[in-house]
Amino acid sequence: MATKVDLSLPDWFQDPMYQDTQNLSYSMGKNILAGKLPDFYSSLGQTGSPEFKNMLAMINAQTATAVNENLVRRNISRSGVGLASTAKAVADATTSLSWTDYIKAAGEKSNLLNTGLNTIAGVRSSALDLTGQKNQFGMQGAQLRLSADEFNANMEAKQAEAEAAKKAQKNAMWQQIISSVIGGANMAYGMGAFKGLGSAASGGSPGLANISTSNFGLDFSNFGK
Repeated sequence: MATKVDLSLPDWFQDPMYQDTQNLSYSMGKNILAGKLPDFYSSLGQTGSPEFKNMLAMINAQTATAVNENLVRRNISRSGVGLASTAKAVADATTSLSWTDYIKAAGEKSNLLNTGLNTIAGVRSSALDLTGQKNQFGMQGAQLRLSADEFNANMEAKQAEAEAAKKAQKNAMWQQIISSVIGGANMAYGMGAFKGLGSAASGGSPGLANISTSNFGLDFSNFGK
């Protein structure tokens, strides 16, 4: 019996960090879209954050100091015109910085939105790619197994045909031998070559009944095998 062929792909291997990375990315993207950020990034997208207020207070103080120093150099009293100048300079600085803070916060919100959407999209795209790879892997494995099954079936069929042809050839050979033996026996009998096979004087009728293949040195015990 022919040895069967077994074709199969190696076991599917998946990066052990893949699922953890997917879970982390999905959770992060979902929280970003919900406006839930870690404390370290909590000031992103906000106006008037503690950091901004500290910066504004420092700049206002520096502005007031600069204005006062300028007034002193110009011998202008800190009351009246001097106070008005200081207030205007601080107000202008506050307005400018507040507008800049608003624009920054709006830009950060837009960036956070894009980051959250892109993160979720990346998780989904990665999952779809993995699913496609697994499906393709499974289809290739099934195709290999099908090819192996077809090959084995064809080999078994050819082997069966060869054995049947060999048996038929052997049967034909034995049939030819038997036919030759019987033909030779009939010829010999007809010529009176088989003396003692029958006795006409005793009323016996000579025939082929007493003919044995052993008379010809033949053994048919394996016929048809």
